[in-house]
Amino acid sequence: LVQGLKVHSPKDYDYLCTGCVHGKSHCLPLPSASTSHYEKMELVVIDLTGPMNVSTWDGYVYALVVVEVSC
Repeated sequence: LVQGLKVHSPKDYDYLCTGCVHGKSHCLPLPSASTSHYEKMELVVIDLTGPMNVSTWDGYVYALVVVEVSC
């Protein structure tokens, strides 16, 4: 996770919209992988989603999540 990142909101965004709360709450967990040990950068998981109905503060409607899996 990112540490030390300061986000300054131009508006009052202390609430969570219904879409954010329910976004992936209905998804079942993925099955366990057959390999439990990966070297650095051996497995990278990428998810692109959008367009969203609600944009970010800067007007973006797509989200890209990149996670490096290493054990």
